[in-house]
Amino acid sequence: MSAVAPETTQVLRAARRRQRRSLGVVLVGLAVAVVAAFWLRVLGGDYTITFPDFWRIVGGARIPGADFILLESKLPRACLAILVGLALGAGGAIFQTTLRN
Repeated sequence: MSAVAPETTQVLRAARRRQRRSLGVVLVGLAVAVVAAFWLRVLGGDYTITFPDFWRIVGGARIPGADFILLESKLPRACLAILVGLALGAGGAIFQTTLRN
């Protein structure tokens, strides 16, 4: 068995650090994209709701029409979309791991 040169070990460690750092950047970018899509779905659409109105409605204020649309239509759909996306992603990851692909 041959010994690995110290320079090779340092090069490998540096490459792994870069890979971890880039993975973190990608994960943060994807998280920001999911949050942005969530807010666009909840606040946008045919009946737009402002950001301050969103927090007032969630806090319990009654805004005629807006609270019904937000709490009964937009918010549940957006939350369900995120949960379905997470479930499909987890299922895909499990499937790939099972097949060792």
